[in-house]
Amino acid sequence: MTSTDAPCSHRSVDNHEPLAGSAPSARAWIVIEHLGPWGRDALEDSGLNSDCVEHLRTALDTHGVRTILARPSGARRESAHSERGGLVPSRHVWVAACGPSGGIGRHGQMTDVSTLLQWDLEALGQGVLPDFGVPMEEAWEFVCTHGKRDVCCATSGRGYALARQAAAPDAHVRECSHLGGHRFAPTCLFLPSGRLYGRLDAAGFYPAGSEPSADFLRGASYLSPAAQAADQAVRLTLAMPASAPTHLTEPDGLNDGLNNASTTMTVRTPQQGTWRVTCTANTIEAPASCGAPPTVRTVWQAEIAGAPSGVHPDNP
Repeated sequence: MTSTDAPCSHRSVDNHEPLAGSAPSARAWIVIEHLGPWGRDALEDSGLNSDCVEHLRTALDTHGVRTILARPSGARRESAHSERGGLVPSRHVWVAACGPSGGIGRHGQMTDVSTLLQWDLEALGQGVLPDFGVPMEEAWEFVCTHGKRDVCCATSGRGYALARQAAAPDAHVRECSHLGGHRFAPTCLFLPSGRLYGRLDAAGFYPAGSEPSADFLRGASYLSPAAQAADQAVRLTLAMPASAPTHLTEPDGLNDGLNNASTTMTVRTPQQGTWRVTCTANTIEAPASCGAPPTVRTVWQAEIAGAPSGVHPDNP
């Protein structure tokens, strides 16, 4: 295999592409169990109620609510006929609103996905969960195995999901559809926190109900790319557990990584003070997917500016 046809995840490592700042944008997530096959556009090709699919597709742009599909690890293509025929008695659904204090989520089952048409997705995008299911008491892990989108997710993603379930049988692990960032496979979304991780085949063991170390953190989906990089830098420097909250203050007008070459923001921690982090935008040219031509993307480098401004144990 030559350098030009190597898997995109290998080329990303070879190019020293940073993980931090690469998480997709979402203030809230909906995950729908779907045991049948996933087309390239998982929602569109799923055979789910078309009105519901359109409702969910527009929710990302209008309310910051992102929807993906999921299934138990190793359950590919099971019950495909019954799903497409609408005969599934019930399916699991997860919903989470993400934020600095770890997010909140609920999990339950529904017999008709059209129920989602009754959910107030605007309120969900603002952190108000629907009256559904039971609260998420532990973290759920959704590992991208969407082979129709990228070979790396189909191979390393699926292999990691099976290995993770075997290593931590009590962990709540599911395969899921496209999360973005195939080049970081195996990549995973944690709910209700909304944090995403990549290159997890090198992460080692972490207990069920917890998250990997910040070395593998792509970012929290509710933060801008630059803020994701700042958050990761502080978490890594302080060896903070994922359960520890951080509160970021971003400059006005910071919407995405393309509009600001450099920006400084503050990261406030409950026990270890408030840190100033300067994030600088750079570019990298590399393929985003296996077989794709190289494209230019923005990446972020975060540098912590000296000691914290103070320690405030009583900060929320």
